[in-house]
Amino acid sequence: MRDIALAGVILILIPFILRQPWIGILVGAWISLMSPHRYTFGFAYDFPFAFIVARRDRRGRGLRQAKVEFPRHTLVYMMLVLMVWFTVTTLFAIEPEAAMAQWEKVMKVFVLILLAGVLIRTREQINALLWVLVLSVGMFGVKGGVFTILTGGVHKVYGPPVAASSRTTTPLPSRW
Repeated sequence: MRDIALAGVILILIPFILRQPWIGILVGAWISLMSPHRYTFGFAYDFPFAFIVARRDRRGRGLRQAKVEFPRHTLVYMMLVLMVWFTVTTLFAIEPEAAMAQWEKVMKVFVLILLAGVLIRTREQINALLWVLVLSVGMFGVKGGVFTILTGGVHKVYGPPVAASSRTTTPLPSRW
């Protein structure tokens, strides 16, 4: 039932994302931080909701209509330099396969941050993004707090469940 509810929420949000792509940034942040699909037990557990939202965001009609301008700020340029540096160091890594897997994850995050800088411009949009971030992370605080109170603090509280495929299983070389 959770699978259907989550898929329904995402499907309802897609038309809004197509009209106003900055909403796609909000939905992407929610899916990335809170990982609601990890609380399902069926098809939605491994379903690529974030990829679908990102594709809808990119094809959004509002993106073509809105005045899109790349932010010209020192921090943005420093982030671009850092992306180039990560790329160079990945090319010369000791374990290229493991480094490339991490590079791919990091570059996805950087691209989404740059896209957020392009699409989120007004004070209301920034406030909406902040509320999504606060509520997504705060949910774990509330859930962990309730769990700790109910169990008397015997167990440890961790963050969202992580997919087995995102864990790196490649051991370091023996000389490390």
